[in-house]
Amino acid sequence: MSWSIAMTLISALLKKVNIHRVSIGSIGLSFTLFVTMPFWAGYNVLGLVGWFILGVLYSIVFVTNILGITKKFDEINLVTAFSLYLLGCCAGYYCGYITIDTSEDTLGENGFLISICFVLLSLLIYYVYLFRKYKLSQ
Repeated sequence: MSWSIAMTLISALLKKVNIHRVSIGSIGLSFTLFVTMPFWAGYNVLGLVGWFILGVLYSIVFVTNILGITKKFDEINLVTAFSLYLLGCCAGYYCGYITIDTSEDTLGENGFLISICFVLLSLLIYYVYLFRKYKLSQ
């Protein structure tokens, strides 16, 4: 009973919300949290809250990307799109690991933050560019 109520509320919410704006907002907030990480990560409670919020934001980005794929593709093309999306996620994870490992040797302890902030900023600029180019605000 409660599961069907939750699914009904989620579907009603998703019909009213522009998933592209939610994705851009989540990336912007995660960029802000990573930039301010030196100020909040040193405290136990703030650190836990900050990492929890980052986890929620990245889950939102993942869900909005999946919803965008399901709106655009169907049947076998949907399976192919999911497979390519997950392959891209795996490749991005591996490249991020290599980048962070290399940047910590060259840039010091802030190499992690610099590389993550650069990736998030470029992703945010790319999403805003696509949002305006394809007029995704409807």
